[in-house]
Amino acid sequence: MFPRRVQPIWYLEFTGARSLARLGFLETSARSILSGVVPLAALEALGDKQSVSWAYVAGAALALLVTLNLGVLERRFARRWVTTLGLLFLVVAAAVFTFIEGAWFGLGIGLLASAASIFSVTLSLFIMESVSKTELARAESNRLVYAGAAWFVGPAGGVWLYESVAEPAPFVLSATLAIAALAYFWALRLGSNPAITTPTTTATNPIRTIPRYFKQRYLRIAYAVTLVRAMFWVAIFIYGSIYVIEAGLPNWAAGVFLSCIAALLFFAPVVGKMTDRLGTRTTIMIGFGAIALGMTFLSALGEPTTLGLAGWVISAIGASIIDVVGNIPFMRTVKRSDRVPMTTVFSSWRDVSALAAPAFAALVLLAFPFWVFYLLLAVLALLTAGSVSYLPRRI
Repeated sequence: MFPRRVQPIWYLEFTGARSLARLGFLETSARSILSGVVPLAALEALGDKQSVSWAYVAGAALALLVTLNLGVLERRFARRWVTTLGLLFLVVAAAVFTFIEGAWFGLGIGLLASAASIFSVTLSLFIMESVSKTELARAESNRLVYAGAAWFVGPAGGVWLYESVAEPAPFVLSATLAIAALAYFWALRLGSNPAITTPTTTATNPIRTIPRYFKQRYLRIAYAVTLVRAMFWVAIFIYGSIYVIEAGLPNWAAGVFLSCIAALLFFAPVVGKMTDRLGTRTTIMIGFGAIALGMTFLSALGEPTTLGLAGWVISAIGASIIDVVGNIPFMRTVKRSDRVPMTTVFSSWRDVSALAAPAFAALVLLAFPFWVFYLLLAVLALLTAGSVSYLPRRI
């Protein structure tokens, strides 16, 4: 049955889940401010889409290296210090974007992606240790409402600050928000909050865990779901911004476009209702169908036009649906004893997608028009939807 009403943004039943959602809001705000600015600044500094793509590939390679060594970091340092490192990476990334130009953009992109990866892993572990499996869907949908608020304001606000106030302004604000997130995290850690406590699990070497992870069928499918979804988001936040400019619209329109796309996360509770009725598996398949439809439309149009923005929106609706429930196949199928090592491997989807999407785009541009890249994303979405049908109905 449907719940009688959607819980408001400031209320969650579980104190731990509510605190983690607020912490995620601060960290997401720090990153979202830069999401619309960095691609435009990189295009201005590097000159063309192919150079921008390779800068993102270099940054993603650095982030992937960090992710694969997260288990090593957590064995050497307590999880609270690993989380602290991730938030500090955000501060350093903002400094790199402010004071360093040209080819060094790749370093800033890598630090930004590494920060997101570290925080994603540690936040996922805190969630799994403080929220029961039966409440994951509701906790995730409410957490994404908080994230939606950050992404709704961040991209447009960042571009406005960059264009109208001062070029360093969004980077300074991002660093300030990252420091605020760090302060809130330590307030939780030093207090009595049930969400941030001493971990009950220990880390192992993720490189040794990779073969064991991908031997498990359901975990392979869970990884494909998050990877292909993330590849679309990487594409829209890099090339969607550039698409707006190439379609003849002003720079500020790129930020507004991304903010409007991010506003789709406000419908997370609606997706939660849909999942209650249709099931997680069917909901994910519908999301991938929408991604494939929108990307196919873009590839059919060819050259950038304002009409093409509709294709981006259709695909973004599908990706937003998957955002709400995309992590659930992993969270419900991973063994309790394997949570830390498997979460580290699973969370590499962020860095692999950040590496794969611009790498595919750069390779496509070597021999084909860019619309082939959109068609490639559509095919990947359809293949992933097919693989989801093999998940058990109880997911």
